[in-house]
Amino acid sequence: MRLGEGDLRALLACAGELAAIDEPDALPGQVALFVRNLIPSDFVAYNEMDLHTPRSRVVTDPGELAEHPLNAAWERLMSQHPVIAHAQRTGDLSAHSISDFLGRRGRARLELFAEVFRPLGVVDQLGTFVQVGEQAAIGVAASRSGRDFDDRERAVLEALRPHLVLAYRRAEARAQVRLLMERLTTFNELDRGLIELGRDGRVAHATSGAARLLPRYFATPREAIEPGRVERGDGVLVIERLSEGWLLLEERRDPFARARLTPREREVLVRATRGETDREIAAALGVSPRTVAKHLERSYAKLDVRGRREAARLLRQVAPRGDPAPGSEHLR
Repeated sequence: MRLGEGDLRALLACAGELAAIDEPDALPGQVALFVRNLIPSDFVAYNEMDLHTPRSRVVTDPGELAEHPLNAAWERLMSQHPVIAHAQRTGDLSAHSISDFLGRRGRARLELFAEVFRPLGVVDQLGTFVQVGEQAAIGVAASRSGRDFDDRERAVLEALRPHLVLAYRRAEARAQVRLLMERLTTFNELDRGLIELGRDGRVAHATSGAARLLPRYFATPREAIEPGRVERGDGVLVIERLSEGWLLLEERRDPFARARLTPREREVLVRATRGETDREIAAALGVSPRTVAKHLERSYAKLDVRGRREAARLLRQVAPRGDPAPGSEHLR
């Protein structure tokens, strides 16, 4: 159905306002409000779903319906919803109303209507779905009492679908850019950098800090880079994914390499910082507690620390939680 000039103007104005939304958290409420203004409804629900988990976020206009007592019955009976059943059966996510599939007598026979819609005064619901990412989808539904939704209203909601996708992705991208920009002020430090990856996984752009770090740890600075840890000499480069296509590089120096600890000193020190006593270390290594104490004394002097607590702090600097500590290869 072709929309009239008034509908097209209203849709363009709505699309412009959606495009201006910067915060992902602000999008659901604005979408529900805009749909309610475009299509006369008693209420509109926006449902953001994770396609791989049961998690979802529901926002309504008016807002109080998001926490309505009937929501439990809705979750139990939603499979009876003709629009949802049609989408699941055919993969057709376009705009449809319940009245497209059932007359009023047929609706009245559904438990869904008896337990959810009738108490809310709803006689028809117009809904659509859009997939906005690999893991996320949005469902928007307008509900009302009185008359059923018509072809013009269905066409209005259908015309809004691509703008929902763009608004969602734009708001998410802007939020990621803001996060990156907040952190960019520190990325020109000597030990930090930020890189943008191209589609092939190789470096497309790098901050000056990253440009200094890459040649130290990669034979070819433009080779593919993935999150993880890369060790070279007394340095450890920790690579963390910030968002899709962006990696944070942070260099951490290994004080144990600089201190030139012997393999046995490293082994004793690692055991000590893990909480083993001198006697336990001695028993494990087949030496005397006095020998263990001497190894620790020399290690503390080389590292310029005063005891196990300070040595453990140094270990954590180069071995983030969950990673093996330097020297742990001697424990295998």
